[in-house]
Amino acid sequence: MTSVIVLTCTFSLVLVVHLIHRRPGRPGRLLRCGSDMLLAAIVLREIDAFEAWLAADLIMRLLLIGLQHVAVLLVLSFRDASSENCGPWLVYTCAALAGLSQIALYFSLPEPVDIAIHGFPEHGGDAVTVVYHGLYLVTMIAAAIITLHACARVALSSRHPIMARLALGVVGCGIVVACAFAVLSCAHLFDREIDNDTLVRDWLYRLSVVIILAGFVLGGTHKGLSRLRHKVLGRLADEVVGPLWVQVTTLHPDVVLPLPCDRHADPRARLTRLIIETNDGLGLIRKDEDEALSAIHTRHPEDPRLSAALLLHLTGAAPPEPVKLSTRAMLRLVPPADPMLKDAVIELCAIRDSLDTSSEWLAA
Repeated sequence: MTSVIVLTCTFSLVLVVHLIHRRPGRPGRLLRCGSDMLLAAIVLREIDAFEAWLAADLIMRLLLIGLQHVAVLLVLSFRDASSENCGPWLVYTCAALAGLSQIALYFSLPEPVDIAIHGFPEHGGDAVTVVYHGLYLVTMIAAAIITLHACARVALSSRHPIMARLALGVVGCGIVVACAFAVLSCAHLFDREIDNDTLVRDWLYRLSVVIILAGFVLGGTHKGLSRLRHKVLGRLADEVVGPLWVQVTTLHPDVVLPLPCDRHADPRARLTRLIIETNDGLGLIRKDEDEALSAIHTRHPEDPRLSAALLLHLTGAAPPEPVKLSTRAMLRLVPPADPMLKDAVIELCAIRDSLDTSSEWLAA
């Protein structure tokens, strides 16, 4: 039952990694490749039927060696561009040497070969058997130390978003658990066991897998949240500020900046520009000294009703459609990260609400 739960959790997390890291790019490809390697290794480790297939142990070790070097390659993406020129090739070389050495040692093991995927056999002091298992553990510890150092450096840096730092902190915790597994395995290899040694190592192995994959998923959640924020900014520009901008710039076209505003430009930059031009136009409308507007200033001295009443008087019409409930929910749940931008959108949204409900308060 435990194996089924572990396999289900691992497969689900790997599926999520593939869904949230679909964009092309080296980090995304490495994450997808690493998660696939990890899933294959977990399958070989968890399915008891594979224990009778001796080559399964070698394949599992090669997969995990490859995964460790993928993790180091991901670490290189946190460094400056000048350090990445020779770094990946050095990692590829180390991975090839470790994999070939593991294969050579496997075929040099004494007969009969007795390798258990879930633990280390009694090696009887045979040097080849010790090196076969030890090489796998040493590469795991070395890759874990390098990766843990990079995760800690980024997680403790205030330059990175909090969600990205939290994701790397979770990955770092998983690496610490993997190191504990490797250290206990080394102790077991040299006949220095603790109580329930095999059970403890199995659970440490499974726990490290789940925690590391959860960190990957959390990192993808950060990317997904960033994309959602961009989508929300686009909706706010189109549905909240856009209709006001059309009315205001019709009355004061001089507030529009000379550079064209591309609808497909960065959503934040576009929303910021629409807000600035709308507020500039509303400022001119409020300062208009036309005597015909004096009555409106007297009856509605404060915003948002003042701006709404002035627009209704000058244009004769409210915006064509009220703000959708889904857009309002997005503004509440995923507001713009910039507090000033958020406050500006809320103020303009209040003017939109006043325009939409003008028939109620004008008649009062």
